[in-house]
Amino acid sequence: GGDAEKDRSRAGFKCLGSLLVKWAKKLEKDEEGDAVPDQTESQEGASESGAGGHKSKEVTALVSDLQSRIALCVDSLWDEVDAVSDWEDLIEFLLLDHSADGEDDVSPVASKKKRAAEANEKNGKGRRKSTVNEAEVDEAWRPEDSEEAALVEVLVASLKKTIGDAAEKKNGEADAVQADVTRALIKSLPQLFAKHQADERRISEVILIPQVMNLDLYAEMGLNKAYETLWDEVIKHFLSHSSPIVIRNANITVSRLLTTSSMFGENEAKMAQLEEELSTSLRGVVAERDDLDAAFLEDDEVHALSGFALRVKSMFRVRDLSGWMDNDEDGKQSSV
Repeated sequence: GGDAEKDRSRAGFKCLGSLLVKWAKKLEKDEEGDAVPDQTESQEGASESGAGGHKSKEVTALVSDLQSRIALCVDSLWDEVDAVSDWEDLIEFLLLDHSADGEDDVSPVASKKKRAAEANEKNGKGRRKSTVNEAEVDEAWRPEDSEEAALVEVLVASLKKTIGDAAEKKNGEADAVQADVTRALIKSLPQLFAKHQADERRISEVILIPQVMNLDLYAEMGLNKAYETLWDEVIKHFLSHSSPIVIRNANITVSRLLTTSSMFGENEAKMAQLEEELSTSLRGVVAERDDLDAAFLEDDEVHALSGFALRVKSMFRVRDLSGWMDNDEDGKQSSV
């Protein structure tokens, strides 16, 4: 039935995430072994395999970056493993609450279905599952945090490949495929942000998703407020995370948003908001300090200033901030 098929699909995602994590750990262990090789093992390996050891090192080096590993896996397994290419079901899986307390889907539709099922069960109308222990079934596909993080990266790589493959066919299918992907993401992306915002690795991937979307569809569908909300999410993570990769990826997405010509007004307003919030964050740290070179700064203040400098450096790749940095509001306050 449908439930059994859904459970098989979810178990497939669980297995994929588990294998990716195990593979990553194995490669990391191999890299550590290559860095400090055991002399006896090295001699035995050389005598038994000759150049084979060098080949192993080359392969490890090729996939030394975790994101590159995920992308390579998606590309290699695309035609062999359904879980890799089924981005729609993967989105649904990543929106589930995999905590020990339950596995509720955070989507409104699923929540409505659950409430209806609970009401039916309370009224004695629901069908009993006498042969299946629901907790055991859930445990079969509940991912660990590291596995879920790997699957978020699989999703981003899968979306890119879906659209890239359609573009290569050159039969006019690419626009239609991207439009379908975009419509699905317009609905699910806010939920993905909400679900994964607390995890640095996961949010660094989620924040890249707008790159694969046809953002002009927001205007065509009259979803200007939803587009502004997307901007707000990107700005929030750009300003709140200290991780260089989150800041970098948020900056990349800001650059992509600014190319959406149909939302020019919204883009200018949001960039002005971002610049103002950057100014506020700096002035909050350096308030009443005229000479920063001679000022004593607490550790958290140094951390805040370092984060500010990283954000400004990153943003300069997108937009010339010179005018904003020199602005002193007609002498009312010091310029940035």
